[in-house]
Amino acid sequence: MAKIVFLHTRVTGYFLSCIEAHVRKNSGDEIHVVHYAADRESPFSTRELPRTHFYLKSDCRETHLIDLIKKRIAPDAVICAGWADKEYLAVATEMSLAAETTLTCDNYWEGSTKQMLAAVVARFYLPAIFHKIWVPGEHHTVYAKRLGFSSHRILTDLYSCDVNTFDECFRRTHEAKAAEFPHRFLYVGRYLELKGVRDLWQGFRLYKERHPDSDWELWCVGSGELEDEKPVADDIKHLGFTSPENLPGIAAQAGVFVMPSHYDHWGVAVHEFAVSGFPLVCSDRVASAWRFLKEGSNGYTFQAHNVESLAAALGKVAAVTDQRLYEMSQESHRSGVELTVDSWSASLKRAA
Repeated sequence: MAKIVFLHTRVTGYFLSCIEAHVRKNSGDEIHVVHYAADRESPFSTRELPRTHFYLKSDCRETHLIDLIKKRIAPDAVICAGWADKEYLAVATEMSLAAETTLTCDNYWEGSTKQMLAAVVARFYLPAIFHKIWVPGEHHTVYAKRLGFSSHRILTDLYSCDVNTFDECFRRTHEAKAAEFPHRFLYVGRYLELKGVRDLWQGFRLYKERHPDSDWELWCVGSGELEDEKPVADDIKHLGFTSPENLPGIAAQAGVFVMPSHYDHWGVAVHEFAVSGFPLVCSDRVASAWRFLKEGSNGYTFQAHNVESLAAALGKVAAVTDQRLYEMSQESHRSGVELTVDSWSASLKRAA
């Protein structure tokens, strides 16, 4: 039995799925989540979960937040999302002697000036405040160690999608895709420069110019600041923002998932669509692709920021037979189901 506080950023559907799975499996645990308000591009909301309580951070000043957590909740563990939020850091510092404190970090090591500075400065105080650090995967442990955390203080599997939901999508659609594989590339994400969606639009158009007889389409799910730049064409479909529960219905009609991000700390959508049985096309800066994409086996990577490289990767996928696409989808599914919400829950238990 444990009381666990998350000092969180914005609530997402996959985070709620992880919590829901954890509390159902660990009937004695109680979860409290302090979180930021949703933004316009990702308007997710909380939902009622067993033994789970939500608090909007903007409703709590720092002194009230510390009082709420230290005196009213009195948790056994505090999970803090990064170290940029000074109020969250103050809470973690205050609680470090009374509870198990864990820092979450989803940055992978790039050797940038900013990271090297953090490795010099933060290592002198972060390991003193936090007993453990929780990261998405093995590539992220390099940064964690440079921040001063030894191997036995590092937890992995920070993120997981709702595997059951997307596995059901796979099981409902794989026979139809075996009979006729959908020639539709699918993008799910915000319409932001960082997400590389403009590169995707340009790369797809370049691919179609080189293969004018191709029947492949591009479907895009999302919204954001590049909304006014979205191309209008018969072979490009914009579906707008959709809630997570509607994604499986869209996935049933599409064939290959594309994530063109210039940089992505992880990219849970890659996991979701791997489980759904999608061949993958990802930039080389998408961290989750390092786990779920096996080059040539279930997809292809391309150089971030490089439209020519992206168009070539789309061409590689479109050039293979439908039978081969189906085989790639099976490989994606096998890769995706290796990581589940149970993995996330097991790491949380270690943090608590």
